[in-house]
Amino acid sequence: MKLLFKSWYFLTVHKLEDIARRFAVKPFAWLLYLLSTTIKDPLKRYKLLFIAHRFSYLQFIESRIIKELASIKKCAIEMIPDGNEIPDDVNQNRNIVLKAPKVCGNTVIEKGVLLIKFTTTFQYYLKHVDCDRLQKYFHLVLEPSWAGYCLPEILGWTFFSEPIIIECSEINDYYFIKRLKSNLIPVRFGSSDWVDHRLFNNSKKDEPKYDAIYISNYVSIKRNHVFLKALSQIKKKGYRAALVCNSWGDTKENVRVLSRYYKLADKLDIYEALTQEEINSLLADSKVNLLLSLKEGSNRSIFEAFFTNTPGIVLIENVGVNKEYINENTGRLIFEKDLVRVLTDFSTSWKKYQPRSWALDNISTIKTKEKLDLVLQGVCTDTKQPWTYGTFLKVNKPEAMYFDDSLTKKMPHSSIVFAVLRKNAPLDISVMMDECSENN
Repeated sequence: MKLLFKSWYFLTVHKLEDIARRFAVKPFAWLLYLLSTTIKDPLKRYKLLFIAHRFSYLQFIESRIIKELASIKKCAIEMIPDGNEIPDDVNQNRNIVLKAPKVCGNTVIEKGVLLIKFTTTFQYYLKHVDCDRLQKYFHLVLEPSWAGYCLPEILGWTFFSEPIIIECSEINDYYFIKRLKSNLIPVRFGSSDWVDHRLFNNSKKDEPKYDAIYISNYVSIKRNHVFLKALSQIKKKGYRAALVCNSWGDTKENVRVLSRYYKLADKLDIYEALTQEEINSLLADSKVNLLLSLKEGSNRSIFEAFFTNTPGIVLIENVGVNKEYINENTGRLIFEKDLVRVLTDFSTSWKKYQPRSWALDNISTIKTKEKLDLVLQGVCTDTKQPWTYGTFLKVNKPEAMYFDDSLTKKMPHSSIVFAVLRKNAPLDISVMMDECSENN
């Protein structure tokens, strides 16, 4: 009886969350928009507008933001709270110098390239780094951590005059940034396009152990309950699946209880806190990987699976994934109502997909570097700046790292960037250049 009560409680909570995510978003955005029209304080007014747009992408809200962009530019940075210091160990992995600047004394001969990961890191730069001075030495590339770019941490960069490249996996974010007609240059790749294809490799088993795998977490946005229910409805004899999560999360008990409720002991294996090497092994031992969230950032697990030659299933209504990457070579976009049927179909049809070959040709870190260099070269041409060589390769593991490990000691570290470019700090950019070498 206790199991039944808990199961019904968890299912009710998840059902209400799903209803809210699907049907309450636009009415809520409308309400916030109407409230914003009554507020005179621009900081409070824009805060409501930003939330409304991130929830809904409604065109009339976006039009108002674009109309007031000149005012937003002036106060977006002020909207970011103070005191958001980032520890050094985070600094080291969420910022990476992809190209060192050429400097003679304090004269810049050719700008370098600095890539900044995660929206919270953007906050730190905008509040604690002299970004005007920073952009004298670096072209900036922003890699946000979540879909929904109407944020002060992102719009704050429109305050500056130098072109800044921003990665956009979600198509709505791409067009939003494009319609701003600001200094932000949107590109159609993101965190998912920097997968290390050496780590996630083609070690596919001839007869995989698992019919399906979900690289998830114990958080409600991952909607594990949908996966568990679907597994309980699959009638194929011997069907087996895997669920991979961290060892923590607020829905861990939910998963355990619902797994018992649906009697999945012989059908589901749950793994926790695996290394990337272990995840690669599991993906290679699975017929299909899936993503059941309705909205998140630039999810990597679907595309990491591609490099193990494991196709993917993504919901059509998902916001955050670049759905152009889900095609006849790599997997299927589906409606949730078709999940049981599609999972059953993949248990026999998985061999007809060849996602690794497509991924290597289109979204590998090598191809992404080429795309980035092309945009950077265009920026330099338009602004009459030199561009004599490109960037170094980087990968997300999951933090930003060099493809070539030896570069870690040769390239200027981002912590040095902080040391010399903090607001009001004395300028000595030459310290960054001691061990730098050019990229070929």
